[in-house]
Amino acid sequence: MNKLRVRSAVTLAGIMALVVTDVVQGQDVTRVSVSPSVVQLGVGERTQVMATAYGANGAVVSSAAFSWSSPRISVATVSFDNSMTLIGNIEGKAVGLVSIEVRAGGAVGILTVQVGGGGEAPPQQQQGITPPAQVGTGVARELRIEPQELLLLPGETAQLSARFFTGDGSLAATQRVEWVSRQLMIADVEDSGLVMGLAEGSAIVMAISDGGLSGRVFVEVQRTPIEFRGGDMALGPGSIDTAVVVVPGQSNRIVNPRSLNWTSTNPAVARVSPLGIVSSVTGGKTQIVARGFRQEIRMSVAVHRLVTGLSARPGFSRPVNVPIEGEVTFDVIAEDSNGVVVDEAILEWVIGDTTIIEFDLATTSVRGRRLGETTLSVRAPGRGRLEVEWQIHVIEGGVSLSAERAGLGVRDQVAVEASFTDRAGNVLGPATGIVWSSSDETVATVSRFGNIEGISFGKAYVTASTSSGSVDSMVIFVQGEILVSSNRTGTLDVFAFNRDTPWEMVQVTFDPGHVTSASLSPDGTRLVYVSNSTGTNDIYVADADGSNVTMVAGSEFNEDAPEWSADGSRIAYQSNRGGYPQIWVMGANGSNQTQLTTEGANTLPAFSNEGLIAFTSTRDGNYEIYLMGADGSNQRNITNSPNRETNPVWMSNGQVAFLVAGGLGRTMQVVRQDAVAMGGQTFISPPGLTVTDFAVSRSGDLMAMIVSELTDAGQTNKLFLHMLNTASTASEVRRNDPNERFFGVSFRR
Repeated sequence: MNKLRVRSAVTLAGIMALVVTDVVQGQDVTRVSVSPSVVQLGVGERTQVMATAYGANGAVVSSAAFSWSSPRISVATVSFDNSMTLIGNIEGKAVGLVSIEVRAGGAVGILTVQVGGGGEAPPQQQQGITPPAQVGTGVARELRIEPQELLLLPGETAQLSARFFTGDGSLAATQRVEWVSRQLMIADVEDSGLVMGLAEGSAIVMAISDGGLSGRVFVEVQRTPIEFRGGDMALGPGSIDTAVVVVPGQSNRIVNPRSLNWTSTNPAVARVSPLGIVSSVTGGKTQIVARGFRQEIRMSVAVHRLVTGLSARPGFSRPVNVPIEGEVTFDVIAEDSNGVVVDEAILEWVIGDTTIIEFDLATTSVRGRRLGETTLSVRAPGRGRLEVEWQIHVIEGGVSLSAERAGLGVRDQVAVEASFTDRAGNVLGPATGIVWSSSDETVATVSRFGNIEGISFGKAYVTASTSSGSVDSMVIFVQGEILVSSNRTGTLDVFAFNRDTPWEMVQVTFDPGHVTSASLSPDGTRLVYVSNSTGTNDIYVADADGSNVTMVAGSEFNEDAPEWSADGSRIAYQSNRGGYPQIWVMGANGSNQTQLTTEGANTLPAFSNEGLIAFTSTRDGNYEIYLMGADGSNQRNITNSPNRETNPVWMSNGQVAFLVAGGLGRTMQVVRQDAVAMGGQTFISPPGLTVTDFAVSRSGDLMAMIVSELTDAGQTNKLFLHMLNTASTASEVRRNDPNERFFGVSFRR
């Protein structure tokens, strides 16, 4: 198993709080000692140490319970039996130096552990600590010097040891040796094997035994800068950490702390021991200064408020599922006793098995690498054990898109989100590492971030794929801005076009009857229209490209003038199934058909974005514009004039536009007025045109009009486009031939 431990500062907010109290409470312990206080181990070696607690009067507190912890478990670990906490079991893991702490009550004892390697010394071995004595009984056949290579700074010392081995490689009886330096101006060696670097250059140090055996070590002395490893330090009150000095120019090897002179610029905030162990005293800031080898380096230390609790998200009461190649973010904050965030606190993250999950410290997120179970834990500095642990399950998972379908115009864009899901389809979080593709890039393209753009009229499928093979798709309909019925193919069918290319009309429906009153749903994915293919007018719903046609309202009567609600869930329409035409509503699939009006003849409903329905009614003996709620409530006349008003259309500013015929009704024009206050009508269609139907764009800048004209060939219906709020004149959309007639115009909402 590969375990990883990393540290980070706390800046993220969480939602689930965990408060951990002190391990030891209520015991009158003023001092803790550890015997022995310094331990030297090899990698893989184990030893035991004993802790003792003392009270204020100097007496031993025999009832004290101890808590042991190692801040660098990659160097040495410590364990203890809960039934005998005064004994700590130490095990060397990797070459290095670590200060293990043992706590009882409010007192802390420190155990310094030096871990060395067997055979050749690793590059980062700390130099200058006397190795354990050799124990052997055989006849020596070989003399080895450990370490076999030394990197030193001028003025730095390192301890060499001579070890004797038998012919089979086992330890032999030791012999007296004489130490000699071949380049005394570069490196000198004492009789004990202590080497000191003197000047830059290379030297050879030899050991010659009484038995005639010899060994040598290469010493390289370099004048190169030293620096603190890990940057600045943050501590909580009463906590400790180890300042480590390394030589970057010598593979970041660790400098023996005893070779340096340590001071704190403000000991009232934090103190430092001769071994570089920093102990916080009270809140504030100071600098730890290390001097040696004609160099001085400084490290800033901030002592923050005492951390007493953690807040974490997601919750840790149940396993967290992470898909393969998926990511889940873990948010943790440290808090003081008042619940105030301690931003400066350093969190230590531990990943149980790095072959199963990958942890990104910058984003505190976990990515699944292979199927399996492991743990992620985080610990904050403070009294007691402030720790949260999650059980992580890496699963196969799937991917789900935020929508099943979308409707776009040419050059319109929409952003789609992909989420990872478990086997039950529950969303686990945003999907990452997704590969996006479009089935037809001439219709719609998709970026690597899931941004879809309409290119030309048609239908395409956008697919999101994961590296594990999970896929999800959505259908994209790219349709024109304006729909209109035309008889250019013989019968009336629906055609779509854009305002800037009105001569490029694309046929949408292919119905055997006459199709009119077509409009796109607010999301642009569905089409509602009226067809008389059965002999009466029926209402149909289809996909935006005219496919997958379904009748939603049909009978021996006439259903007409369908209009979508703002959310696309309902359709208002008129039906004469009771005699006079009345306003009805139904679900978009034809369900729950409900009659809303009863008095007079009521036609041509229009839904507002706020859910009101405008319609035409003759209940007052004249064609008037009425309003009502979506449930038929509060029906009221908003025109109440002697003129004939019909065909209400909602404007983008909330006003209602409609057709009005003044005087004897010889000319019909489009006016607009406030939907609440009666009167104040303003003409918005050019004078001299007899408008029989019209629609306004969703931005309110363009109006499309069906205009009735008497020509040499007889009465015909033409299509005009007119820019609103400008002085421009209406422009006619070119017809295919003089016999082409237009009906039922609408805009994509």
